Amino acid sequence: MQRFLEVAEIAYTKQKIHIAITILVMAIVFIQSALPGDVSTAESDAISQVSLGLTQLPERVATFIIRKSAHFLEYMILGICFGVNVRDWMERRAANLSRMKMVMIPWALSTVYAVTDEIHQAVVPGRDCALIDVGIDSAGALIGSILVLLIWKSARRVKYSNEQEMIEGKWEIRKGLLLLCQNDIVTKTEL
Repeated sequence: MQRFLEVAEIAYTKQKIHIAITILVMAIVFIQSALPGDVSTAESDAISQVSLGLTQLPERVATFIIRKSAHFLEYMILGICFGVNVRDWMERRAANLSRMKMVMIPWALSTVYAVTDEIHQAVVPGRDCALIDVGIDSAGALIGSILVLLIWKSARRVKYSNEQEMIEGKWEIRKGLLLLCQNDIVTKTEL
């Protein structure tokens, strides 16, 4: 029982950390959106000047690509954060969501945040509200949500495979020893 409580406390602490990281990412997005237009443009221009040395793109095109890539990446990260929190929620509640819901919930949360972010930008001097940015943000969030699903399913597949091997008696870990069982012969290996 004591071991169960320790594992539960670790899981609860991990979930709180995931929520804190999600809030931090949301705060970073909000702060970036609160920058006046001239400051935001100066940041993008500085980055595009570096990229111009690497490519033959016109400055205007490079700046556009950098600005839209930043939207995509920050919302991909937010989609990952929301996806991890949905996974935590599922584990805590022993819920079994469909794959579609595991992707759609974090995507929807991120997209709603993208809409509110664009509305916020509409009241910032020198910034505007652009529907194309919501689309790019939404696409980034979708990719982030799908990545979480793929990684989670892959990790579960590995865990299930290892549990099957333990059930079949192929290997077992006890008190810091790895026990390999084949044909009723046990080989001990210290971990």
